[in-house]
Amino acid sequence: MLKSFYSQQIDISFIKDIFSIGATLIAALIAISLFNDWKELHNKQVRNDFALKTYNQYKKFELSLFKAHDTFSNLSSIIDWHNDLELQLDAPEVIEKRNEMNMMFSQVHEAEYEFKNFMSQLVDYCVVTNQGDEFLIIQKDLYRQFFKYYNNEDELSYSSYNQFWKNYSYLFEEYLSLRANTYEKFIKDILYKLQEHLN
Repeated sequence: MLKSFYSQQIDISFIKDIFSIGATLIAALIAISLFNDWKELHNKQVRNDFALKTYNQYKKFELSLFKAHDTFSNLSSIIDWHNDLELQLDAPEVIEKRNEMNMMFSQVHEAEYEFKNFMSQLVDYCVVTNQGDEFLIIQKDLYRQFFKYYNNEDELSYSSYNQFWKNYSYLFEEYLSLRANTYEKFIKDILYKLQEHLN
C-alpha cells in the first residue's frame, strides 16, 4: 500500500496490473506488426525468386537461339547467290558442311527445349503472382507462334541446300520474332517488377 498526499491509500497491485496489461497489449501489437512485415518481405522474396528463375530460363532460351542462329549464318558461305542453279545436297561443299548442319539442328532443338522450359517456368511465375488469367491469352499466342515450325517436317523439308537455307531462314525469322515478342510481353514486365522490389 502507498499513501498519497491526502492520507488515502492506493493499492500498488492494481497499478501493477494495469501496467502489465498495457505492456502485454503493446507487445502483442508489436508482434503483429513484425509478423506482417516479415510476411510481406517473405512474399516479395518468393515473387522475386520466381521472377529471377523465369528471367534466367528466358536467357537460356535466348542464348541457345543466338548460338543456333550464329551457326546457321556461317552455313551461308557456300551458296552462290548470283547463280540460279541450286546447290545439291550431295555436292562436295555441302557434304563438307554436314557437321555444322548437324550442330545447328542440335542447337535448334536445344533452343526449342529451353523455350518449353521457359513457358513452364512462366506458368509457375504467373500462378505465384496471381497473373494466370491475365497472361493466359498472351501465352497461347506465343505457343501458337512457337508451334508453327516446331517439329513440322513439311515446313522444314528440303531437296537442295538453297531450299534448306530458305526454310531455316524462315524458322529463325519466326523464332527470333518469338524471342522479341516474349521479351516485350513478359520479360520487360518481370524486369520492371524486379527493379521495383529493389527500391
